[in-house]
Amino acid sequence: MGTCMAGKNLLRIVVLASALATAAQSPVAAQSARTKAVVRADFPASATIEQKTFFFEEAELQWIADASHAPVNSRLYTVFIARQDKRVIGYATVPTLSVRTKPATLLIRLSPRGAVQQVRILTWLEAPRYRPDAAWLDQFRGASSDRLPYLGKDVQMGRSRRVGARTITQAVRRCLVIYKLRLSGAGINP
Repeated sequence: MGTCMAGKNLLRIVVLASALATAAQSPVAAQSARTKAVVRADFPASATIEQKTFFFEEAELQWIADASHAPVNSRLYTVFIARQDKRVIGYATVPTLSVRTKPATLLIRLSPRGAVQQVRILTWLEAPRYRPDAAWLDQFRGASSDRLPYLGKDVQMGRSRRVGARTITQAVRRCLVIYKLRLSGAGINP
């Protein structure tokens, strides 16, 4: 009887280990690892990267939407904080947006003070002719939560870039407002 119980326990351990290994290699885990690798490559090799996921209450969601003039469709928002010698050297976020009917993923990198340093497109599944180029994305450089970017004012739309221009601009504004709410130390209480 003892051998049978030991055999069942061993089988449970093997099944549990197999399930954990499978979960660790799931598409979500693989995507998370790829995202971290992309963020890691955007900062010096000596920097440490901390992943922080924020959960927003209803009042905070409303404040973010009002302050950014952009819809908020998730209570969760992940930010990567880069540190070197215990001091923050920058932030990054990797939002996935819906451009018309297809997803696009951006990397938005902020300075320690919350100014946009770079916006990059990581994936773009809409027609390539609509994909904004690096020069168009550079229009966001320097934008901050005190100087949010708006189409037609700070960001010129460009002919072939109309598809997604509003969505990308809103994503940058949302990122900047979330920085102000949770990372700037401004002590905002929506």
